[in-house]
Amino acid sequence: MVADRSVGATHDADRPVSLAWAAWTLAIVQRSMGDLDGAIELVTEAAGLLRPRLEDGPVELQAMYGALPLP
Repeated sequence: MVADRSVGATHDADRPVSLAWAAWTLAIVQRSMGDLDGAIELVTEAAGLLRPRLEDGPVELQAMYGALPLP
């Protein structure tokens, strides 16, 4: 529940690097609980939100964007 709420909070706060971290963490939790489809959907949605900010964003954002599919 905490990981899920962190995704919403970072999205609302407009903190893209934190959003990427939260989505990555929640995807790991979902996968460990057997929800592979949910994990894939989550990182796909997060990547879509982050993609427009990659060109002007910090290198940390680019790194987390690249790491999203890994959980």
